[in-house]
Amino acid sequence: MAELGSELRRRAATDRLLRATGVADYVVTVLVPQLAVMLIKEDMRAGDEEARRILQESTRLGQTLHEDA
Repeated sequence: MAELGSELRRRAATDRLLRATGVADYVVTVLVPQLAVMLIKEDMRAGDEEARRILQESTRLGQTLHEDA
């Protein structure tokens, strides 16, 4: 994990999106959703579009079930 943080900070010098959002926001908005799609693809044996659809449906369900969070 420390290696990832170091790499992200290094890349922030040249990556406009990473520099604009900061490392924590980049991880939450880019890396976590991408990892979720990859895990869904593997677990559900789905393609990219299907995995994104599953993630969207799952997100809506989670928000409904955990409105207080």
